[in-house]
Amino acid sequence: MARQVGAIRLVGTMGGISFTRDGQAKTLPGRRPVTAQRTRENNLEFGRAARTSKIIRKALSPLEVAPRGLHNRITSLIRQKAFQLDTASSRGQRFLSRNAALTLLAEFDLNSASPFEAIFPGKVTIDQSGTSLKNIQGNNLRGEDIKAPTGATHVQVRTVVAGITSTASEITITTDPVIGASAEIPLDATEITFASNPGVSATDPNGNVFNIAGISFKFYQQVATRYYRLENGIYDVGKIIFVG
Repeated sequence: MARQVGAIRLVGTMGGISFTRDGQAKTLPGRRPVTAQRTRENNLEFGRAARTSKIIRKALSPLEVAPRGLHNRITSLIRQKAFQLDTASSRGQRFLSRNAALTLLAEFDLNSASPFEAIFPGKVTIDQSGTSLKNIQGNNLRGEDIKAPTGATHVQVRTVVAGITSTASEITITTDPVIGASAEIPLDATEITFASNPGVSATDPNGNVFNIAGISFKFYQQVATRYYRLENGIYDVGKIIFVG
């Protein structure tokens, strides 16, 4: 079947040559090697960014803060910003370096619909001994310092620390996540303490390994002697508090 191309009707092609109804023969345009190369490079980097996002989310999964869109947000951050900081690797081979992770991921909010500071405007720090939470006055965190959703009676604070190795050829969790959690603390003057509270120390600044630590608040409503999780996802707040 003949097909219209601009003002010319093609009647067939053979060996890269097109034949028109009026008997003219024209060479078909070949593939653009530069464009094809850029497509391959973009596909490689998109795949690497998506895998990197998956590993980061897996490392932080004990926090149980995974709103819709988190994967795309991290993937875009890696692809559009982290790869731009990799000036040593060629296109298609760029990856999330330790320095880029430290620059871009520290203080990253896991739930863009509910910023961590909107729920807790205090200070969170972490060192080798564990995570420390201070209210805005600099005192130890109490349940009443948290801006809890309507209906909540208790809060649980969770922390997690994991080690990640990132190179041009792989991105993996090399130190299994270590989890810390408080009890269900009343939203009153009760001070929040941890049953376990993993600490973190910096890794070799010249290496490919970095630690990542996160924190989240989970809200509950007590009915009799049982605690029921509030399922309103907008209040599932969490953020990355350390990368290094």
